[in-house]
Amino acid sequence: MDRLWRFFATTILYIVFGIGALIITVTLIPLAVIFSPSRAQRTRRVRRINQLAFRAFVVAGSLLGVFEFIIKNQRVLTRSSGEIIIANHPSLLDVVFLLAFIENCNCVVKKNLLRNPFLAMQVYFADYILNDAGDDILQTCVDSLEKGESVIIFPEGTRTIDKQELTFKRGAAYLMTLSKGVVRPVHITCEPSALGKYDPWYRIPERRIHYEITALAPIDIEPLRNANHMGLPLKTRRLTKYLLDLYRELEKVGPDRIGAYRDINGIIKPC
Repeated sequence: MDRLWRFFATTILYIVFGIGALIITVTLIPLAVIFSPSRAQRTRRVRRINQLAFRAFVVAGSLLGVFEFIIKNQRVLTRSSGEIIIANHPSLLDVVFLLAFIENCNCVVKKNLLRNPFLAMQVYFADYILNDAGDDILQTCVDSLEKGESVIIFPEGTRTIDKQELTFKRGAAYLMTLSKGVVRPVHITCEPSALGKYDPWYRIPERRIHYEITALAPIDIEPLRNANHMGLPLKTRRLTKYLLDLYRELEKVGPDRIGAYRDINGIIKPC
């Protein structure tokens, strides 16, 4: 009976999400666009609308019993400014949780969202970074950080494939190396596994989904940025491995037992 209810509640949640997004598209977004005197103010207002909508969604999901969630060090996320927020990506809802609790936050999104009638205006007028911009993505992220916005990056590039070893792409490391933003790791757990890569929304797990989002201490990578004896490809390769090792350790022991980070100077020294 519990599983049947969660299937019913999940269906309700997705319907409410679609209807709510449509209402926002035809009411709040046009008002924010019309009455904003500048593009910067329009962007900030639309992102605030998105934040409140996503927060309402996760609260509704919790009240309906679809999932439960804990945000650890929530004040750190809420006050984030000019930070590169990197996170693992076990579930479809990861970005929803992050955008729901971070003020004026930017992120890289799929271009095909602009063809989604429910979300196109929210994405377009929030000035989120489209994933088809090629080399311009990095510069756009750097510009966003310089304006004091935090940027969410998933180094995996897509959702984790269940039971496969964690792998990272180098794009996140390139951004960290080229920018001056503070690097803030966030660890996300989703138990039992649900809404992962290739998981349909209607595949209901045996028990309620439990999300735990933990904001960790920042990583000081200034020594790497200032290592003039290293080229950019080498810096990004070593930083990617450093971050991958960190997240694999987080997956094993959890964020509460991770301890101090490995000294970043260890990846600057010649092999």
